[in-house]
Amino acid sequence: SENLGCIWERMAVWRDGSMLPELCRSCKALPWCGGGCRMESKMRNGGLSAPDPYMSLPDADYVYAKMTALQPVKGETLLPTSCRVNPRARWRPESFGGVVFVGNQSAGYFNHDGMKLLQELGTDIHGMESLLGRLHIPDAKWFVRALFTRKILLETPRAEEKGR
Repeated sequence: SENLGCIWERMAVWRDGSMLPELCRSCKALPWCGGGCRMESKMRNGGLSAPDPYMSLPDADYVYAKMTALQPVKGETLLPTSCRVNPRARWRPESFGGVVFVGNQSAGYFNHDGMKLLQELGTDIHGMESLLGRLHIPDAKWFVRALFTRKILLETPRAEEKGR
């Protein structure tokens, strides 16, 4: 079984922008949309570097304006200081690791290392720096942001933080 770090390294081409359509490379909304889904592009438009079928260039200025309004103040991080696993998160073991559900919706597929991490986190509150330190993978902040986006991790309210 490979560890998550090795798998993550092999997937660098999926993160480095080399598969982005030419139209996306100069779009100012790229930092938020990421160029869309490469697999949707392949299945619906014929190639991994094809435009995402849901791309809408006329909306790029609108998206840019909305997203820049949400940018953190300089020096702030996009990650909270502490978090916990969503109490609504449930997982189902699979041969590759497992599937995580939040409510009735699938929130992500994880290898054995990812599933082990979620199980180890349990219901405890975790400081962000401590959590990031446990992830021995490049782009750990990106991975943690994805867990928040999928509602697998939740920000811990400040009142709960102080109580621990």
